[in-house]
Amino acid sequence: MTKSLMKSRGRRTGLGGWAVALAGMLGLSFGPAQAQSVAPNPAPAEWMDYAHKVSDAVSIWLEEEDGPALVVRRYLGMARTEALAEPEPLTLKVWIDARGRVERLDFAPFADAEVNQAVRDALLGRTLAAAPPKDMIQPLRIAVQPGE
Repeated sequence: MTKSLMKSRGRRTGLGGWAVALAGMLGLSFGPAQAQSVAPNPAPAEWMDYAHKVSDAVSIWLEEEDGPALVVRRYLGMARTEALAEPEPLTLKVWIDARGRVERLDFAPFADAEVNQAVRDALLGRTLAAAPPKDMIQPLRIAVQPGE
């Protein structure tokens, strides 16, 4: 488990913490072992470092105490209560422009249009601390799972 993942799991806010994992283009999984394809060449270390920083930022943005992040957390909390189990992770595809700004976002929509818009409002247009490395493959795929 990476330090950034441990740090995000250890952080407790109104949500109880978020675990953020990378998947897809980087071929990573921080959950239970799963069958997955192995890329012939691993992603460059610079890409991996950047992807971890993006994951941390998304986690922080979705832990904010008000606004759209609160709408998302409340909805996910209700889904967990109704299902009496952990809901499926929210898998996001994130595109980041040359200035480090989240310019595009894609995800499987929720049944509630307000929550779909809240996810977009919480993340789109936000600026990361750094721009992505040159020639980094996008989108980044981020899986967000509500904590306990």
